[in-house]
Amino acid sequence: MNSVYLAGGITGLTYNKADDWRTAVAAKLEARGIVAIDPLRGKTYEGKATADGSHHGDMQGHHRVGVGQVVNRRDSWDVRRCDFVLVNVLGAKRVSIGTVLEVGMAYALGKYILLVMESEGNPHDHGMVLDMVSGVVNDLDTAVSIVPSILGV
Repeated sequence: MNSVYLAGGITGLTYNKADDWRTAVAAKLEARGIVAIDPLRGKTYEGKATADGSHHGDMQGHHRVGVGQVVNRRDSWDVRRCDFVLVNVLGAKRVSIGTVLEVGMAYALGKYILLVMESEGNPHDHGMVLDMVSGVVNDLDTAVSIVPSILGV
């Protein structure tokens, strides 16, 4: 069964902002028989909300020491095992370091990478990022419609 890793910003976003698009895209892909690999699966967040409603707490169930390693190991494993990487950075106010690392890893592994971002003004609009991705679209519906044709399903 084909699988798609759902990359995109998490740090500095509310849990819902980081999760809602992934849940919607996963449902659409799974209706086509494609497994969505969600980096937020099994995670809840503790910590105080900032003025913008985002959270900067620890992942519940993980120790603070090494939490970056836990996240990095699982996310890198997910990128290695997926068939396709869908990267959503719509509305980003700052560069998502983790997302850029995932794009670089996927590129090195020869994965098809579809980037979803605005035509102008997105902080991820950078020559090196654009060189690594296989395509760029401006909305999630278009991205989801492209996935099955690329995967041949």
